[in-house]
Amino acid sequence: MRKTLFLTLILCLCFSYKFSQSITVDSPTKGENWKLGTLKKIIWTTTSTTGKFKITLWLDGDQLGVIAKDIDPDKRTKLWEVGKLLLPLKIRPADLFQIKVKEQGTSTAGFSAIFKITMKVEENYQQ
Repeated sequence: MRKTLFLTLILCLCFSYKFSQSITVDSPTKGENWKLGTLKKIIWTTTSTTGKFKITLWLDGDQLGVIAKDIDPDKRTKLWEVGKLLLPLKIRPADLFQIKVKEQGTSTAGFSAIFKITMKVEENYQQ
């Protein structure tokens, strides 16, 4: 009886730990406008994660590509050249982008709010 109770308690603790894992993507924020080619910080916070992270770019619910992978579990930011993916793919300006941060090897993940990517305007325009 005591052994069964002890095992039940251990299983409950393990499941509650697993279900308490979370990732919240803090940047980019809703409605932000990131310009292609500029450097922006992707920022996230976590609860009870220990593995490495993978960051992907999504457009209107579809994954476009990988921004970075194998990010050290102690890091919670990634400086990104907007539009640059691990496999070359031309990113076009649009309004419905999201960033997904996922703990590799688990289902724990978080999405950013929807943000825009627009063209970088050159300041030295000549007529």
